[in-house]
Amino acid sequence: MPESRIPARFAEICWNDDPTRPDRAGGSDVLVLDRRMRPDRRVGDPKYLSCSAGAMSAEWTTGSHALDHPAGVFASVWLCRDASPDAIRAALVQFAHVAECDWARQMLAAFDHRDGLE
Repeated sequence: MPESRIPARFAEICWNDDPTRPDRAGGSDVLVLDRRMRPDRRVGDPKYLSCSAGAMSAEWTTGSHALDHPAGVFASVWLCRDASPDAIRAALVQFAHVAECDWARQMLAAFDHRDGLE
């Protein structure tokens, strides 16, 4: 049976930046949530995940800014800054839960194949 995926329009991406990196790139603490399952409309647990993007924004999946789309968030937070390979993989695992993120599933498979994890 296929895994249930979160439609991008309902995806809420929460993460902690990596304080050990000079540019505070996205860290390994990352979680993609289904906004429909969070009726209180709070963004992450402020004691745990301090950064967020996604369905809490009115422009999510329809705007023209990079941060209005899952691929743009991933690129801006984990690729355009000096994120560790562990943080990049952790983010790919989470982004792979988003229905429209075939790119994340493909990148994760390539990442794991390279590291002999498949």
